[in-house]
Amino acid sequence: MVVTLGWGSFHDVLFAAALRSCGIAAEAAPCPTDEALAIGRSLIPRGHPCSIHYLAGAAVLCARAARDPGSLRFVVPGDRCGAYAADLQRALGAVNAHGASVFAVAPERALDTLWRHLGAEPGELEGPLLEALSAGDVLLATRTAIGTGRRAAVVDACLAVATRDAVAELEARGDVLRVWETHRTAIGALAASVAPTVRVRVTGELLPSLTDGDVSADLVRWMESLGARVERPSMREWALYHAWRAGVGQGDFAA
Repeated sequence: MVVTLGWGSFHDVLFAAALRSCGIAAEAAPCPTDEALAIGRSLIPRGHPCSIHYLAGAAVLCARAARDPGSLRFVVPGDRCGAYAADLQRALGAVNAHGASVFAVAPERALDTLWRHLGAEPGELEGPLLEALSAGDVLLATRTAIGTGRRAAVVDACLAVATRDAVAELEARGDVLRVWETHRTAIGALAASVAPTVRVRVTGELLPSLTDGDVSADLVRWMESLGARVERPSMREWALYHAWRAGVGQGDFAA
């Protein structure tokens, strides 16, 4: 079983759906929790960024809940997370999930290595992966655009339905654009009528700002609850940039 972890609250779910559309058994890990943080801190040296503790704890909780934890293959983004893939592996070993593996997508390992890790042919996953990451970016940008103020629960409920429909389209290799057409009216009705007074650009650490439950993402949501418009990096741009650095891929990845 492939487990997507650390890509973002929307992106994890959609990435897993894209893998399933290619015949790969995959699921998204639950969002990090305080329990995950406590577990990660007990297994990972304190000198690491807090996000690594969250990811390690979330991976351990997945392994504990799995019927066959040794068969799990975690796929996490590279950069800072990739630098600590070995630590995530050791954390899994500490809870007897010795057969579980952690693959960090980074230019040094290249995407064609990821395809082999997942048992797919080179080029088979590029289109579905980009579509999934793009859909996640759209959902996140939509939440940012309409989620300012104190209506987070209402906005999240609306986007949960849109996410469910996007997952169904990805799994069926359908047209994800239909999702936005279907939900345009409902989403538009939630759009803020007053322009935000403050705009905030999140730079540097990409991943923590995307994954609900992480302290950085909680800070972003808090700023949004006060009426700020918070602009996060795009996961699709991250993927394309890493593919370009690695010199791999075709089509959009090579552009």
